[in-house]
Amino acid sequence: MNYFSRKNRIMISLEEDDLSKEPDKLRIELSEIFPLKPGNEVLFSLKAMEDISIHFLNLVFSFAKETKKQKAKIILNIKPELNQKLKMISSEDIFDSILVEEN
Repeated sequence: MNYFSRKNRIMISLEEDDLSKEPDKLRIELSEIFPLKPGNEVLFSLKAMEDISIHFLNLVFSFAKETKKQKAKIILNIKPELNQKLKMISSEDIFDSILVEEN
């Protein structure tokens, strides 16, 4: 997992090898980003991933919900294949916006 922040924007990028980590370890890494300030904007990029498990998606959803609780904006950046999977589980209300990167 890579992340950096500049002013009120935070960029988080997860790679395929992050899927091999224990979910609790990744949850701890993500929690280091908190607390967020109201007005922060978080871009969460999964565009390097071809596929994602339901357990990993739950982790991303939990992070998104926590981000929104802190009145920060969360934007998800993904590939079209993941977008289809997200549509099946109705995730539109979890993220402020979903950017789908075309191949």
